[in-house]
Amino acid sequence: MRAKLAGLGPVDVLCTHVPPAVPQLSNDVIGGRAKESAAILDYVLDQQPAFHYFGDVHQPQATEWRVGPTHCRNVGYFRATRRPVRHG
Repeated sequence: MRAKLAGLGPVDVLCTHVPPAVPQLSNDVIGGRAKESAAILDYVLDQQPAFHYFGDVHQPQATEWRVGPTHCRNVGYFRATRRPVRHG
């Protein structure tokens, strides 16, 4: 993952399956597991895209969070409510 992100260079919008290694975004409050990537967090901190969209965590502690200037958003589907995350 780290090599792929390094080859990507700077972007305005980053889309990944896995969230960055930020506990509020990566911890599944029902499943009790974290799904996260330290490499994605490092990329976001270094390249500072305007937005980072991701999914994979279906019951996150938070649906959005700022990492520096980057607005990180979970655009996944919540299994518990059977509703997609709404952003407005």
